[in-house]
Amino acid sequence: MRYLKPVSFLVLWISLVLFWVSVDAYAEQISPDEAVVGEKVNIADFGRQLSGDNFIGCQWDEPRDIYEIRIWGIDRRTAESLRLEWWGSVWPNNGSGGWMRLDDPWNGKWVRTNAKPKLNKSGQFVFKFPPLGKEEWSQSLKPGQYTDKKQPIFRNTLKVRLVSEERDIPSQSRVMVFGNSHWRQATFDIETRFSSEGIISGRIELINGVMMSIESLPSPRSVQVDGAGWKTKGAADGSAGVRVKILYVGVDDLNSNNLTRVTVRLGLHPRALGFSFVPQDVLKEGTIRIPVFKTIVSNVFRSDEIMSSGDKWRGPVRVRILERPEMTREMAMQGIPRLSPLRWVPLGVPSARQEFFVGPNGDWKISALSLNTDKGRDTKRWIFKKDFGKERQWDEFATLLDTRQKPEFDGGDRREVRRYLEDGHLPLIHVEWKNGALHYHHALTTTILLGDYGDDILRRGDETVVLLSKLQIINTTSTEQMAGLNLKYSINTPISLQKDGVIIVQSVDSNGLTALRGIISMDRPAGGGVGNWQVKAGEGPESSAIICWQEKLSPGETRTVYFKTPFVELLDAEELKRLKEIRFEQETRAVLDYW
Repeated sequence: MRYLKPVSFLVLWISLVLFWVSVDAYAEQISPDEAVVGEKVNIADFGRQLSGDNFIGCQWDEPRDIYEIRIWGIDRRTAESLRLEWWGSVWPNNGSGGWMRLDDPWNGKWVRTNAKPKLNKSGQFVFKFPPLGKEEWSQSLKPGQYTDKKQPIFRNTLKVRLVSEERDIPSQSRVMVFGNSHWRQATFDIETRFSSEGIISGRIELINGVMMSIESLPSPRSVQVDGAGWKTKGAADGSAGVRVKILYVGVDDLNSNNLTRVTVRLGLHPRALGFSFVPQDVLKEGTIRIPVFKTIVSNVFRSDEIMSSGDKWRGPVRVRILERPEMTREMAMQGIPRLSPLRWVPLGVPSARQEFFVGPNGDWKISALSLNTDKGRDTKRWIFKKDFGKERQWDEFATLLDTRQKPEFDGGDRREVRRYLEDGHLPLIHVEWKNGALHYHHALTTTILLGDYGDDILRRGDETVVLLSKLQIINTTSTEQMAGLNLKYSINTPISLQKDGVIIVQSVDSNGLTALRGIISMDRPAGGGVGNWQVKAGEGPESSAIICWQEKLSPGETRTVYFKTPFVELLDAEELKRLKEIRFEQETRAVLDYW
């Protein structure tokens, strides 16, 4: 198990204000004489010393994998009196993924080990950690629970120390701490492009690494180097930079806190803006680009990439988007591909399961998928007679309109059809179209048949929902025009039309309920009557009957048809009374106010 932190495999920790603390806060800088290519990395150089009369050790700001500790400046008797301890908190039982528990230097305790010192050829006493077990630390896991199926011979910890209970530890003694990493060497070219004529400057900072040398890139990309910084003046679209040789920590675990981090600040101020990278990323990719700073980092010199223009220097999306006009909803909608053919869109009531769908031409339908269970007070009152399952779930019941003298119900009667929402987002659907000289405007919404539309807290969910629609037919010419409207249902059941506009379903076992498809009301939202509407037989025995209306309209005259369609087919007396009284304009106002 390891303490994980997010690592990007290209540019790591790119930020406008990375590393506010200077590298000086991480102990003294490592001397090139102390780091040799191929040798183990003394990670005590990355931490802070712990010391007292009877103990000596090291601590870090982040957990480190520690395999062994060496101490010099003591005799054998003192070494054999020492006890190796590490700071235990939650590792290795700290979970995995984004919800891992983290170790900290305050909540935990010192854990004793039975490590014994061995003298090496350099006169140092070496303490190596034994395999971790329950007898040492209660948070340890079973071998099979570790990634490599083995008990770890390292400790992932924030602090480690050697303690003597018998005598004081000599003040001249020192400790060295080692993980599983070695020093490696690499050279990187860091080059920045000029956005305009002027001066550029930069500075290199290292964490967990050693600067071996820094020099200018060859002319015409040369700079003046001063210590770890550089400065030059250049022309627009030119570039300049440095070549840096460093010793970095070679470790296979790219989540390790021992990784070397190279920080490039584009300015000489200690808190100048900049970015950081991990040497392993550059060595793997060959070249990494940081477009926001117009900078390229590579481990080999590539004149074609560094001197070229275009996409290689192009800024990231988050920067380029600021150069574009501010996005508006209208622009966004224009950029979204339109569905073809247009989909039927749902209309419902908050916390109610019954749902209508409005087609692109102003027709409407219901689907058995809205009723995903046969439980509820609306059970067996809907038009779908089969029990829910693989067969019924795809059943639909549609109400189709046609405005031609001879209807075909194929949508061919409509020109310049436009469907839209009220104010672009409210649940009142408008559909407008033309048929010859006549203009049609159909508005549709849904509400709860009984009760308050906005009472979605106490609603059970199986209450009856009703579709209310208002269809206006307008003669836009200066001459008299013949207007027509035809309505057909997709399920063939004998129907009749009463004078009050109620569409009765015949031959249905209603069990005392009224079987109906809906109500038509001419010109008035309630009590308007059926007017010139009549029922005609379909073209064949299997074809549904057609409810039709035809009338001459004077120049500029408008006729209004109100349709009221309950989701269920069988209504009790209270629901039927309410269906006759309910008004489109009044309910629409309540729906829009709610939203």
